[in-house]
Amino acid sequence: MGDDETSTGDEGDYALDDAFAEIEKRVPRAVLTGIYRVNGDHTAEGGGTCTGFAFVKFGDNPLQSVVGWVVVGGLIITASGLIIAFRSRPIPIVRRTP
Repeated sequence: MGDDETSTGDEGDYALDDAFAEIEKRVPRAVLTGIYRVNGDHTAEGGGTCTGFAFVKFGDNPLQSVVGWVVVGGLIITASGLIIAFRSRPIPIVRRTP
């Protein structure tokens, strides 16, 4: 894997149950939908350190959350407003008689 001072690896299984429990205490699951990058580090008793990251996926569909539906509603309202604002209107022709 490496020399006496440095060794690296990208294998291993880690239980994330405690991390998920902590996340659920702080953020409701209905709000947390998507893919997130999670960074972590560990310091061993001998002084060695390890850092890494993982991608974690919560939920399957963004529309399963309230936030997802709020975004969809905002997009519909914005699109409707733009259509109304920019639709072509006939310009009345005013003719002056001398």
